[in-house]
Amino acid sequence: MKTLILMRHAKASRPEGVGDFDRPLSDRGAEAARAVGAWLRENGHLPQKALVSNAARTRETWEALGLEDDCPLRLAKELYDAASGQVLGTISRQEANVLLVIGHNPSIESLATYLLREETVPRELAKWKPGTCAVIEFDIADWKSVAATPGRLVDYATPRGLGVAAGAE
Repeated sequence: MKTLILMRHAKASRPEGVGDFDRPLSDRGAEAARAVGAWLRENGHLPQKALVSNAARTRETWEALGLEDDCPLRLAKELYDAASGQVLGTISRQEANVLLVIGHNPSIESLATYLLREETVPRELAKWKPGTCAVIEFDIADWKSVAATPGRLVDYATPRGLGVAAGAE
């Protein structure tokens, strides 16, 4: 059994003169990421390894989750501006039983749709707004089989569902 915690970075700001890669989290984004981190801990969804895009907003999302003492991090430049297939390829090379991936849309939304292809996905999860997080289980022995095996949605959180107004990206 493998568990994927799939998350889109929290809400980012758009400061003038700052390129997409360097965009920081907004205050609401940081608040939302802290709420998701608390939700993960409270519900026992603790990753054994985290793969995080090396863009500023994904790194800041990871930091705000507050899981760094319990989970090793690998910054994954291949997750920035990646197609969902590239993200899936990165996942397939991992070994941890519980893996957290923090990335960007449209790849995160597209990947979730593919992985949950046999599930009825709740409406609030379908659009993968910033800060959205899903816990997906797979009946597989290793991540190499993840593409061929549909996942099962175990749990999910959205900033709005956790009481944080997420706003648009």
